[in-house]
Order: sequence, then structure tokens, then C-alpha cells
Amino acid sequence: MRYLTCSCCGIVLLVACILVAGCTHPATPETVTPTPTPTTLPVPPKGASVTTEDVIAYVDAAAAYAREVGKEKAIEEFNDPDSRFNQGELYIFSEDVHGNALAEPFQHEIVGTNILYMVDAYGIPLVKNLVDTGMRGKGLVSYNYPNPSRNYTIEPKVSYVVNIDPTYYIGAGHYENQGTTFPVTGMKDEHPAITTEELVAFVKNAAGYARQNGMEQSADAFRDPDGPFIRGELYIIAYDFHEKNLAHPYAPWIEGLILTHYRPGYRRHNRPADGYCRAWRGFCPHHPEDPGERDVGLCPETVLCHSGR
Repeated sequence: MRYLTCSCCGIVLLVACILVAGCTHPATPETVTPTPTPTTLPVPPKGASVTTEDVIAYVDAAAAYAREVGKEKAIEEFNDPDSRFNQGELYIFSEDVHGNALAEPFQHEIVGTNILYMVDAYGIPLVKNLVDTGMRGKGLVSYNYPNPSRNYTIEPKVSYVVNIDPTYYIGAGHYENQGTTFPVTGMKDEHPAITTEELVAFVKNAAGYARQNGMEQSADAFRDPDGPFIRGELYIIAYDFHEKNLAHPYAPWIEGLILTHYRPGYRRHNRPADGYCRAWRGFCPHHPEDPGERDVGLCPETVLCHSGR
């Protein structure tokens, strides 16, 4: 027992020496979180017209910042009226998945309140539409809103929203004023007379090509402005059944965006084109340029959304 007791004491002493020795080493320095690299903001020059493409680039830069610094710091920054992310007409807003306002730099009184059921002048639930798009990925949403720079006149506005994480999204918008010409550039000046039969045959030909060649190859062909699916003012636009754009030869910047609630020059709510295509695979009304003019065109997405059908 004596030998056992001494052995145990020796073990305890050895452990104590090891612990003491460990305490004499210099303390490990704390990990310092590096300061996030400043995000370069693609802001249009002062006085220049803000386009939807400008808004997309601006929000994408803010989204990169939010993912880098985390939700708490990003929301604090976006709520600051003097933040570099608030550039006059361009500023970042944010809501969570339930429609609670997280960031409104010039309307602090609504931050922390639920605005899910806010509607525009025509009764359209604009926040619901923003949440629906923002929480599914990224996309454009059209609605009408008072324009403070024009005596609070109700004008068409389009916002671009991006999901940051499963709990919230951010966005920004701009007023379209007289309506956005769509597509903006690139359409040829040819305007031949087109019959309904020719229009149907044109889309059916594209549908057959899509079924034979698959989505990826077909999208490449449809987005080619010099390809076989451009005939004067006739061209193919492809969507999936989640209203995400797959190909547009004259507006490549909308590719990959969810457009469920987007109408260029929007002034009143219309049923999404995808709804027409799902329901009866035929003609649908749309507003190609002027919101006061109604036009009719065959929905390419009727037959191109699921090319394997």
C-alpha cells in the first residue's frame, strides 16, 4: 500500500507540473475578425436615369455585403439614412419571410411592424408579391407607388429582390415613369405582317426544336439574336413553370430571374402569362411597350417550359 500511495502521489505531482507548465506559456492571441472588404457600389452618375439593370447590379452588390457581414450588421447598415447603400432614389429595403419590415431607411416608423398586407393604389398586395419572389430566389416585382420626386404621383415601380438566407431578403426599386420599353434595344426594324397561323407555326416549330434538343441547347438557340428563332419582331422567350426566365434574345439581364409579379410599365394587375399557358395553352394578353395598349401574342412558355413534354 505504501508503494501504491507513493505512485499515486507521483502521478498527481506529474499532472500538476504539466498543468503549471502549461500556464507559463504565453496566452494564445484572440482571433481577430477581418474587416469586410468595402463593396463597390455600381451607382449611376448623379442626374442619370436609373434603369432596371442599374437596380439589379446595385442590389447584387448589397446582397454580397449582407452575406459577408451577417444579418444583424447588414440590417443596421441598411437602416442608416446616411449609409453608402442609400443613394437618393436607390436605397435598400428588407423584409423577413413573414412580411415584417427589417430595413426602411426613410420610414423607420414601420421597421419592426408587419406590412405583409400592404397594397398599392390598385389593391395589389405588393409586399406579398415581394416576399413571394424574394424568398424563392431573385426576381423583379411590379407595383404602383407614390413618387415623392413627382409630387407623390402614383407611378409604376419595379423592384428587384434577392434572397439572403432562409429568413429574409433585400431589395431596391425605381420608378418607370412613362413605362419601360421592352425589350430595350436590339429589336430589328422589320415589321412584316404576321398572321395568327404564322405565329402559331413559329412557336410550334420552336417547341419541336426544344423537345428534340433539350432545354440547354434550346435556350442557347432562343437567346441568340442572330439565330433561327428571330424573325423580324417575332422571337421566342422561354420560362419554366416557376415563372423563371430561361432565355430572352433582347433582354439577357432578366435570365434566371423570377418574373411571376413583373409587368413592364405595369399599371394594373394581370394574370401571369404562365397561368394562361398552364390553363389553356393558347394566347395571352401582354404589354410589350406602352401600358395603355393591349396586344396579343402566343405564350412561348406554353410549350417551352417543359421541353420534354
